[in-house]
Amino acid sequence: MKVSNEMNKSNVLFIFYTRVLAMFFVIIVHLCQENGNVLVRACAQFFITGVTIFIILTGYLYGIKARDIRYPENVFIWLKNRAKRILIPYYITVAFTLLMNTIIYDPVSVKRMFGYILMFFTCIQDFCGQFFYSIQGTGHLWYVTMLWLIYICIAFNLKRRSIYTKNNIWIGLGALYIFQITVTMFIQPKVGRYLFYIIICMTAYLYAYIGNDKNSRYSIKKKWVLLTLVTMIMWVVRLYLWLKGCNTKFYNNVYAYYSQAVLSVWFIYTFYWLDNLKLLNESRIITRLNNISYEVFLVHYLYINGALKIIGCLNNFIIESLLIIALSLITGNILTYISNSLLTKLNK
Repeated sequence: MKVSNEMNKSNVLFIFYTRVLAMFFVIIVHLCQENGNVLVRACAQFFITGVTIFIILTGYLYGIKARDIRYPENVFIWLKNRAKRILIPYYITVAFTLLMNTIIYDPVSVKRMFGYILMFFTCIQDFCGQFFYSIQGTGHLWYVTMLWLIYICIAFNLKRRSIYTKNNIWIGLGALYIFQITVTMFIQPKVGRYLFYIIICMTAYLYAYIGNDKNSRYSIKKKWVLLTLVTMIMWVVRLYLWLKGCNTKFYNNVYAYYSQAVLSVWFIYTFYWLDNLKLLNESRIITRLNNISYEVFLVHYLYINGALKIIGCLNNFIIESLLIIALSLITGNILTYISNSLLTKLNK
């Protein structure tokens, strides 16, 4: 990952470590969901924070970069470059997945295949209902749609950053959170979910752009203690409600998501604190895993619930899980190499 000059002056190791943690969390949550044990499946509530960590880190990174008023030189060129970065490996993954599904499962009609190609090419898969989820191994790709929407919002913020002040930012965000909860509860939970991820990403972006720990009257340690207390309270309540079998709309679509967000922030801030204490060391392994985290995310589900599914083949969940992680890392490396090669050619 290339780091801006602004970020070279500050600690960035915590970002690498946290992103690697999120990558493994995403794999583990999908493994938990495929296990028949109730307690193992329940652990998915904890590991599902991986996606939220990815999204918060994305906002934070670009908020730091946005402090430089010269970044980027052209927002539309920046958006085009981000599109190439996320869509090239995504299209390769989709093409390979459709090919494997055609070979291993029953071939689909030309008309249906055209529909699949059009759906994935336009990145609207999560809005296509059962037509999307009927394809084995692609259920996690809703995240790419979300990521694309997030980049559009970041581009909008980069264009308008000169008007932001601390007061109007936090008032505006507060109104957006109220709007998000209202949409979730009374209009459409799926739309509310998209708004939730976009708003927490923008919160991280604006916090990084305007916020500064060095000017705070609270030390990093005190903030971490307070954040830990809030996280523990929210998750004790969540565990209690889960044990009571709570299945309300508020719990499933609001409280669960916000408790995941708070836990995600706790993980990020914990690594941030450790980085400030100089307890995180530079590592070629961590750097490499950080660089391939997106590609690993794209390919891992192929081995969990796709045409190359390994779950159930060896009758040993632990061995199957380790094999899936290993194959995901190997395939992610290959996909990164192919994508970077194509990206280099396109940029010439």
